[in-house]
Amino acid sequence: MRGLRYGSGDELVAVRRVVALAEIISLLVGGLAVAGWAGVAKAAGEPPAGQARFSGTFLQLDGGNAAWSAEEWDEEFRAMQQAGMSLVIVQWAATPAYVYYPSDSLPGHQPSPAPLDLIMAAAEKYGFSVLLGPYLDERWWSQYMREEFVAEQLAITARVAAELYARYGSSPAFAGWYLPYEINATPLFTTAGRRRAGELLRRATGVFHRLTPDRPVTIAPFFDRILPVGFCESWWKEVLTGSGVDTVFLQDGVGTDRGISPEIAGRYFAAFERATAAAGVKLWSDLEIFVQATWQPAPWERIEAQLQAEAPYVEGFVIFEFNHYMSPVRGGKAAELYAAYDRYIGGQK
Repeated sequence: MRGLRYGSGDELVAVRRVVALAEIISLLVGGLAVAGWAGVAKAAGEPPAGQARFSGTFLQLDGGNAAWSAEEWDEEFRAMQQAGMSLVIVQWAATPAYVYYPSDSLPGHQPSPAPLDLIMAAAEKYGFSVLLGPYLDERWWSQYMREEFVAEQLAITARVAAELYARYGSSPAFAGWYLPYEINATPLFTTAGRRRAGELLRRATGVFHRLTPDRPVTIAPFFDRILPVGFCESWWKEVLTGSGVDTVFLQDGVGTDRGISPEIAGRYFAAFERATAAAGVKLWSDLEIFVQATWQPAPWERIEAQLQAEAPYVEGFVIFEFNHYMSPVRGGKAAELYAAYDRYIGGQK
């Protein structure tokens, strides 16, 4: 489970969430991460056999990068391309506070020029595929069990998705959808909880399938180490079967404060591999490159250990996330991590 980070200019403010059971349950409609669309590996730059590399990244828009210029986004996408990436997952296109595209229906602040306009233009220029996450309302974490609220949020998501598709659907960069609500099995371990989670996923994916039947819907769930691996496997197998999810980007959790090492993450990825295979869903790693205690880039040695532990079980890797923790445009420790990764992929050539 990952917190929001908002900022202005070069300054980012870390907003820490307490991962309590009530919050975890709120993850019911789960972050629909890259649901294995046709040709996804090719679109995302599948690495040669035996090489664990980053094919893409999440992109978390906030008050800081919303002010980036077209030139900065151009430099950002060029740097990602040079690192071998070709897939970007926009975590959300709008929140109650910010709307990152020209919208006729949402009340939040709309930066000008619209960040998503600049991002999609850069994605087209550099040959990227983009998955769009429509809307995140932070009230979800406290009101998810209210059916009236859930219905309201899905209706807003449908409206925002329609606006996004009208504006960007014809772009060669538009590849599909991501839903930014994240699922965790721990508080939903009962039979009723499984049914509830599966039902919510079907409702959520239906929003996108009705609009674009040929485009994938993706989620990014997470796990707690207190949940037994075998139970995690059976729970997700049942929930994902018939859910409408195409690809799971599983958060590896190593960047958070929950005591998940690369080795522990590997065990859960093995279980998810079996569960997703049984459900006919593709599995990718959503590899965390940050340290939650400081909201700073992680040391390369830890990230490389994550790659090696998870590689046997996944079809590809995306990271969380390039813009805040690995972008040479930002300089500092982010640029240092970019240089370390460049040395790593250079050594594999």
